[in-house]
Order: sequence, then C-alpha cells, then structure tokens
Amino acid sequence: MGKRKSPTNDNDSGKKYKRPPSAYSLFIKSAWEKEEKKESFSNFTKGCAALWAKMTDDDKKKFKDEASVLKEKWDGEKPEAKKSDSKKKRTPGPYIMFCSDMRAKIKKENPDFSMTQISKELGRLWNELTDEQKAKYHKKANEEKEKNNEEEGKSEVEEKLTKKNEKSGKDAKIPVSS
Repeated sequence: MGKRKSPTNDNDSGKKYKRPPSAYSLFIKSAWEKEEKKESFSNFTKGCAALWAKMTDDDKKKFKDEASVLKEKWDGEKPEAKKSDSKKKRTPGPYIMFCSDMRAKIKKENPDFSMTQISKELGRLWNELTDEQKAKYHKKANEEKEKNNEEEGKSEVEEKLTKKNEKSGKDAKIPVSS
C-alpha cells in the first residue's frame, strides 16, 4: 500500500491549506506534550482513546472549542475550490441517444414501471432494432461528437491525421469536404 496523502488544497499561490485538527487530535497532542514519552505512541494513543471515551462533554469542551476556532479560521483562509474547465466534454453514444428519445414514451405508456423496468425495456427495444434503424442513432452520435470536437478546435479527422502523420513523419494533409 502507498502512503496516504495529507488532505490539502492547492491554489494559484502554491500555498497548501491543511485541514485543522479535530478535538480528539488536539486532546492527543496536548496529552503527548505532557507525557514523558516512555512508551510507544501507539500504546499511548490506545490509553488516550480509553480516557477520551470516559471524559464528559464538559471535559471535552475545551478541545471542541479550540477545534471549532481553528476550523473557522481555516474556512476563512482557504480559497474556494476551482472547477476544472479543461475536462473534455464526453458525447453520448448511440444507445444513450436512443434511450433519451424513447424513455419518455415508455414512461407514458407504462406509468407504473420503475426506473429498472424502464431500463430493461429500453435494452430490449434496442436489441430488437435492425442495423438500419440503429444507424440513425449512430449517425446522430457521430454528428454530436464532430460538433464537440470542432468546439475543441480540431475535428476528429484532423486529430487522426495529425497522429498518423506524426508517426510517419509526413506533413498533415487534411481533406476538404464540399
């Protein structure tokens, strides 16, 4: 097993914001500082766990208050998490497009069907389609994929030609469609 990463948040400045300690962690830290450190830390924490379990809420209040103050401070310092826009939009496949077209119709015809039953019915109907009937959805999916690739800046054809020509060392020749 690999080493677990500590929970941190990165931002543009490169500063890492480490999550504040819990009340229990503050209790362990406080007790460890007072300890003479004669026993191992694992044995020490087992004893602390038993002691923490026996403590009343009033005894724990000091640690809980300190933890909440540290959490509020941390919440104020850490930046809001950014959403990644770099992830490429994934286009739905032909079966998904078929399902989106047919789901409402099946639900209308069978209002008592559960989502599982609707999904099973969609699968059955898809399997009953001929290749010619499925071609409509394949064409629709390919058009959607091309549209998304064009929005990305390159069409699928350009990407394939670029990769192919990089391997062979030739200049890219992109066919022009009329």
